[in-house]
Amino acid sequence: MTEFNARVCGIPCIIRVTYWEAYQPAIIRSDPGYSYPSEGGDGEWEILDSRGRLAPWLQSKLDKDPDEQDRVSGLVYNHMENERYDDDY
Repeated sequence: MTEFNARVCGIPCIIRVTYWEAYQPAIIRSDPGYSYPSEGGDGEWEILDSRGRLAPWLQSKLDKDPDEQDRVSGLVYNHMENERYDDDY
């Protein structure tokens, strides 16, 4: 489980990632039997208030704004994938 500070709808909060499947790029070879599609780069996360308590009221605001949903999903993806590569060194 990973947590990081963020803003959702302009409100400071904490994003807690409860599950993450790391992104695996596609493998494309001349023999289709040895090619594989990309997968992963997805998971489950929840929004906490700045004190670390679940914030369903903030999740509700997020659910009503598709652009903000995309932005926050991108934050989660970037945080999790960059953290994964940072750990490799």
